[in-house]
Amino acid sequence: MPGNVIVLPPTSVHHIVNSSATERLYTITGMENDHGFADLILTGPAASFDEQDAAVLSTVLAPATA
Repeated sequence: MPGNVIVLPPTSVHHIVNSSATERLYTITGMENDHGFADLILTGPAASFDEQDAAVLSTVLAPATA
């Protein structure tokens, strides 16, 4: 369901799984102290967006209009 939130305690070990066979899972992560997570994102496996990803992200990342 769009808009769900999960809050995890610092240093928790977790694994988030998309349980849907048909829907994509998008997450936004914010951390006070990332304990190396930024390095994982910057040096981890490459990923790419396809047209469906771009369409979804453009609706939530589009600049507000006056």
